[in-house]
Amino acid sequence: MYDKEELEEQIKIFLAIMVKNFPTFPIDRFKENFATLNINNLVLKYNFSCYLNDGNSKSINILNKEAFFHEMLHFASDKNYIDKVMIGFEYSNEKYKRLGRGLNECYTELICSRYFSSIENMVKIMSVAQIAYRLEEVIGRQKMGDLYFNGNLFDIVRELIKLSSEEESIQFILDFDEFYDVHYSSLKTNTLEQNKELINNLSNKLLKFIDKCLEAKNNINKKSSI
Repeated sequence: MYDKEELEEQIKIFLAIMVKNFPTFPIDRFKENFATLNINNLVLKYNFSCYLNDGNSKSINILNKEAFFHEMLHFASDKNYIDKVMIGFEYSNEKYKRLGRGLNECYTELICSRYFSSIENMVKIMSVAQIAYRLEEVIGRQKMGDLYFNGNLFDIVRELIKLSSEEESIQFILDFDEFYDVHYSSLKTNTLEQNKELINNLSNKLLKFIDKCLEAKNNINKKSSI
């Protein structure tokens, strides 16, 4: 695990990359929240790395160094609401529990693959993040980054509704959650091979929707250029 000096250096690296590549990165919010952030090594309690916000305190629990930047992204994209949780593209309140988790986790991995991963890890990460990468073509790379740090899941849905129906757009988010949950649980239980067909079917369904949105976007662009 990082010692104090290593941790300070990694945080400097994180901030420098964020500010350079995301023009609307919420640096003031980050600094304000960081003053009360706890970074722990809680391997005995958790067998995975995670970012936790219980409404009263925020903490990052790191199982290994490779997970540090992923969890820092969750922390940096936490919007600090009291009555609901909006972290990146994930949304929770009394009615909804972790809606948008699939998109949020996969897009977070996409950012990690671009800026923080070795070539060896990038291939593994991109296998999960490829759908978020394709969705970025629909939303726009800069806009999607801005919405991740400063917007929310419903902003993404509104962008998709411009190119598809409301029903299909919401179903896409739900399918993305299912895709991620099946993929993640399969990794944890070593059942990827057994669930390969289901994962591929879900992936193909998501990509088919994205292709439809890209086609609609291209048609709009063609009309506007005439």
